[in-house]
Amino acid sequence: WDVSRPKTRCIVTLGAHSKSIGSIAVSPTQPCFASASDDKSVRLWDLNLLARSSDKPTLSHRTAIVRQFDAHSSYVTSVDFESSGRVVASGSLDSTIRIWHKDMSEAALVFQTRHAVRHVAFVPGTVHLLLSAGDGGAQLWDVRR
Repeated sequence: WDVSRPKTRCIVTLGAHSKSIGSIAVSPTQPCFASASDDKSVRLWDLNLLARSSDKPTLSHRTAIVRQFDAHSSYVTSVDFESSGRVVASGSLDSTIRIWHKDMSEAALVFQTRHAVRHVAFVPGTVHLLLSAGDGGAQLWDVRR
């Protein structure tokens, strides 16, 4: 990075969600990221396809969507990848945590909480997921199958 001569520019703008994106997470092992939206969905995106689309304005950004998860019944507030990059957790105002395998379209696990979920974060190298809830507390969950 040469901060004395910035060349920062937006190369792609995504518009595939129908409502605002409240959270994004980048896979630690693969060139993809997840987005969580107020449209009640989580989407996985291929970063390589997005980078190529910056040179081809006719390429639809929807082609960069690897997977879409639509099981939440309210805004999805947070998303995170576990350390292998194959599993994604999402939290929602519907008071659920959903654990998704990147290659499956259905949630592998669903946990009901007592309060709206504000944020989820995997503890690196473990099967634990931290969440913050609408009651002002934080919880640690074991998300083993």
